[in-house]
Amino acid sequence: MMVRSKRFFVFYLFLVMALLAAQSSTHFVAAQEEEQVVDEEAEEAAAQQAEAEAAAEAERIRIAEMEAVAAEERRIAEEAERVRRAAEAAAREEERLEREAAARAEAERLAAEAAAAAEAAKKASEGAITKLKTKLFGATDMVVGKSKSLLEKAKSMTTKQKKQVAAVVAGLGFGSVAFLASTGNGGPAVAGQARKK
Repeated sequence: MMVRSKRFFVFYLFLVMALLAAQSSTHFVAAQEEEQVVDEEAEEAAAQQAEAEAAAEAERIRIAEMEAVAAEERRIAEEAERVRRAAEAAAREEERLEREAAARAEAERLAAEAAAAAEAAKKASEGAITKLKTKLFGATDMVVGKSKSLLEKAKSMTTKQKKQVAAVVAGLGFGSVAFLASTGNGGPAVAGQARKK
């Protein structure tokens, strides 16, 4: 009876230990599986986060590149506008200089024409005055000569004839001599000589 009880106790103890071992093994496997699931979820979450961060970084780089391209386009447009304005200013300045050069050339041409006209008028005036003086001096010499001749002849004329000759000489000769005297060209001396004769 005692031996049987011991055997039963040993068997029961073995059974309890086997049950405990089986239960511990089940808990261990379950814990490992749960831990593996947690690790996989953590890895998946980390991978998703890394992918999201990479996508965000790629988007940031793309936006930065777009902003850089836009800034470069603005700079090029501003430079083109500056060049265009400079070209327009240069064209306006060149046009102004051309107008000034044309105005100077026209002024010089008009001045040259005016000087040539003045010189021609001066020469024409001097020529006309010279011709007039020549004619007047010739007429005066002729009148004086005729007056002398008439005065010489008058010596042999009658009193009536002398009066007629004197009237003719006074009307023709001395009028021209008086005109020359007013111009300051030696007229008074000629007139004085004529009167003395």
